[in-house]
Amino acid sequence: MKHYRVGELDILVEPGPITLREDLLSEPFLCEEECSSQPFRIQVEEADLSFLREAPVDLYTGSYELRQWQDRSFLLCHWETHRFAFGLYLDELYGDGVLHYLCSKELAGTVKLTAAHLLGLAGLHHRLLRRGAMVLHASLIHWQGQAIAFAAPSQVGKSTQARLWQDHAGAEVLNGDRALLFYKDGQWYAGGYIACGSSQICKNRILPLRGIVLLEQWQENHAQIAKGKERIHTLFTGAETFHWSMEDTDLALDLAKRIAEQVPMIHLRCRPDRAAVETLQHFLEEQ
Repeated sequence: MKHYRVGELDILVEPGPITLREDLLSEPFLCEEECSSQPFRIQVEEADLSFLREAPVDLYTGSYELRQWQDRSFLLCHWETHRFAFGLYLDELYGDGVLHYLCSKELAGTVKLTAAHLLGLAGLHHRLLRRGAMVLHASLIHWQGQAIAFAAPSQVGKSTQARLWQDHAGAEVLNGDRALLFYKDGQWYAGGYIACGSSQICKNRILPLRGIVLLEQWQENHAQIAKGKERIHTLFTGAETFHWSMEDTDLALDLAKRIAEQVPMIHLRCRPDRAAVETLQHFLEEQ
């Protein structure tokens, strides 16, 4: 049994017939402390998934697909060249009990997943949403005892701004691509997440959230308070969800509205240079 802690959520994983590999991204989230009374339990089991070959397909994305079988929806995940590798029933994912992750008996003993990969496939973000926590596509830094998240669409420069703050303002990059946001004891917090994209920077640190910076590439550097609509839009579109799930959509939208109302959010038009750091730093100090 493996025990992980992501934010305030305890996760217990029984790998069963698969090899669960640890790496530099998942090891910081291994936990030796006592588990809470309501952990997220994942049990991997060997199963015959050949019946899914005849199951109607509702959705196909290239890496996973939804198939219907006997009035139940099955999330089928692919592995390397194997299409019918493993998956889970959605009613268990959306329930509160143990999540049974079914691995094809033909592949049992050969499947090797990192903990980060398994937890992503098993809908960790969904369990976090249900507990009022959002996984936001953002770079996260530690500066002066607090966390700052840089949010933007891909290729706008989230990780670039995080590195600039590390180089010129003494900040520490906690995660290059994901930030976990959650509320506790009257305060919003941000922490590193067990996935980090291509940055390979993934630290398990939790700090009070000072603010969220909405980035936009521009010819000049300018910071201002973000407008209400762009706050919600950035949070909602940047939240990690199953895009086909109405429950995920509703939870993410409600949480985006709450964060937008309670957390300082700044619109930074910027270049990828040191002056962008100085502009935002001056704005934060004034606020």
